Amino acid sequence: MAHQCTKHCKQCNAEFAVRPSRDKRSKYCSMDCYNLNKSPAIEDRFWARVDKSDQNGCWMWKGSMAGAYGKMSVRCVNVGAHRISYELANGPIDPGLIILHSCDTPLCVNPAHLRAGTHKENTQDMLDRHRGDRSIETRMKISAALSGREISEETRAKFSAIARARDPSRMALAVTAISQAVEYKGRRFASKSELRRHLGGVHSRVIDRMIASGEVSQC
Repeated sequence: MAHQCTKHCKQCNAEFAVRPSRDKRSKYCSMDCYNLNKSPAIEDRFWARVDKSDQNGCWMWKGSMAGAYGKMSVRCVNVGAHRISYELANGPIDPGLIILHSCDTPLCVNPAHLRAGTHKENTQDMLDRHRGDRSIETRMKISAALSGREISEETRAKFSAIARARDPSRMALAVTAISQAVEYKGRRFASKSELRRHLGGVHSRVIDRMIASGEVSQC
């Protein structure tokens, strides 16, 4: 067996063995320790990309974007900048919740302007504040898709008529109808989409069959 040298990891101080030929180059016991030492803390990376010049208003994200929202890579996964900001200030986000902006500015990452909520609350905020009136029909169709309900031609026609009428009360009723909660094995889920994710991403038709058989009840 070839002779090996013993060294101490620069990151965790654990002992590890290396070949003599790599004695001077090896400083870390694993790739995890290497990455921890070389990568700046998430918090430092994040706030370096934020413009806080408006102390009383929005703190604007200056890094990469995904659509209208900021994003940053965390452990090789792209995460919304507003979600990172919320978690840095308040801790982990509860499953099934999203982060809402009180300022209606997608690039804002000021924790004071962020709160956790549901897709239904986000849609209701959009209706109450008349955000994106020109795309109400599209937003309602997206909301229906997110809730796990397939959109029939009849439903599309109804959404179109409601959007043209610009009637907030009718829009709110439509959103409520497509965001119906369900219950499975004593646990309540905000929508069929949330239950699908809980079950590992099963097809919506599987959930429909479970509802038909009584295994899943609609609330």
